[in-house]
Amino acid sequence: TITNLLTDTGASNANNWVVGKGFSLPIKPANGNLTGTVITETAGATENLHTWAAENRGGTNSAGFLTNSAIGKVVLNGTSPDSLFTFTGATSNNAIYIDYLDLRNYATNIDLFGNATALNINPNITVYYAQAVAGSISVAERLNHANGGRLQWVATHAGIYSTTNVVYPDGSTNAFNVALVQSENLDSDNDGLVNAADPTPLVANLALAVAITSQPALGAKISWRTVPDSANTVYYKTSPSSAAWLELTNFNIGELSTERVSIFDPMSVGGSRVYRVKMTPPQP
Repeated sequence: TITNLLTDTGASNANNWVVGKGFSLPIKPANGNLTGTVITETAGATENLHTWAAENRGGTNSAGFLTNSAIGKVVLNGTSPDSLFTFTGATSNNAIYIDYLDLRNYATNIDLFGNATALNINPNITVYYAQAVAGSISVAERLNHANGGRLQWVATHAGIYSTTNVVYPDGSTNAFNVALVQSENLDSDNDGLVNAADPTPLVANLALAVAITSQPALGAKISWRTVPDSANTVYYKTSPSSAAWLELTNFNIGELSTERVSIFDPMSVGGSRVYRVKMTPPQP
């Protein structure tokens, strides 16, 4: 019931906790995460209970893993066919964000509908994960939206335990979600190759370009690389030394006939702007 700060400060000071009756966070602290912590839990022919008070920030990006009592790794070991791990929210709409969900023994059972049978997730909570394994095999994609939609894969998050480094042909090293880049079904950059067979599975460089033009009026043409069905946001600030980024525009795009998109930003004579772009690919 800590109210101010609960943190392990990351992987360098990671905790290893072993529990046998579940774990709970009835109050969300104002600050901190447990992203370096490993919780190993075993259930026999029992129901282990978990109540969690983190905010439900959705699963389209990494926002839920930031200052939201996220956990690094959770190992659920079911030693009996009757092992049950029940998750419930502290209020009407909560979430628990887990970087690496590790299901072992009877907790690996998945029924014909794709549901993890050892997990009982109540309607007032969503279990988000960046990677999920069952018996060391990734099931992140398979479990996505299972158990009534209350198991959700955050494929855009690359955390301490869910990251892999991919070296691109240009020599750059890029940190991506390991389950996403190893997917044999998804083609994240829409180039005709599934991620697992693609040496450049995701768009790592947006190749942002800004050109000043006087037609049709004085302004800046801002262009960048993107992918179909992505969310795109352009930010600006009026000085490189300014700390505040302001949102210029945001939009979702559907199918593309070209990999680049552009917008026009009118400018006043003598004015200056610094731009940055965020592109969020579609969530599986």
